[in-house]
Amino acid sequence: MNYRCPLCLNPLTNRERLSRHCTYHPELDETFNCHPDALHKIFCPAECKSVDEIASGVFLRHVRCEETSPFWDGNELSIPGDAHEGRIPVSLDFGTGIEQSVYVQHWLIGVLRDLPRMGSEMWFPLMLLRATGETSGLS
Repeated sequence: MNYRCPLCLNPLTNRERLSRHCTYHPELDETFNCHPDALHKIFCPAECKSVDEIASGVFLRHVRCEETSPFWDGNELSIPGDAHEGRIPVSLDFGTGIEQSVYVQHWLIGVLRDLPRMGSEMWFPLMLLRATGETSGLS
C-alpha cells in the first residue's frame, strides 16, 4: 500500500511521520515514521471499535505537513466557539465589497476542539488516509 497524506497529497515515505490519536484510547497516542513495516500503527493498538468509524475513533496528523490547519494563527491552534459545537462564524465577501458574517458548519470542527493541539498540522480521520492507499477490490 502506498498512502498519501490526504491534505498535501504527498506520498508518506519512511522519512515522513504521522501522529495517531484514538478518541477511545488517548493514552495510546503515538508518533511514528511511515516505514512500510510500521504502517500498522495507523490503527489503534487496543481492541477498539474505531476501525470503521469516522467522526470518532482514530485521527492522524501528518507531522510537518505543508498544509496547515485553517485554525493555526501562527503560534497556536485557535478554534472559535464552544466545546463540541460544529459551526464557526466566518466573515466573507461575496463579491460585493462588503463582508458578511456567516456560519460554516462541519462535524470535524467540533471534533477538532477535543483533539490534542500539538502543532500547525490538521488532524484527519483514519478513513480519509485509508482512502488514499487502499482499494476494495470491487470494479
